[in-house]
Amino acid sequence: MSVAAIFTPFEQELVDGYLDGFRDNRLDYPIISNRSETYKHGWLNGRDDRIGYPRSTAAILREICDRLEKEFYQ
Repeated sequence: MSVAAIFTPFEQELVDGYLDGFRDNRLDYPIISNRSETYKHGWLNGRDDRIGYPRSTAAILREICDRLEKEFYQ
């Protein structure tokens, strides 16, 4: 089974961003990007895990994620 079959499209976008952010050596999200806000949220989460410093509380990050999911499917 492929990974794409496990995740919803929203979750896949988050995972793609997370993996890219975790692998990237930059601290700031690339200014020139045509990716979604969902991808950006995942990228920043990956970056935060890579550097070991969360940018906000887990509760706030979950609220952002919930909002992004609603917007993703509109």
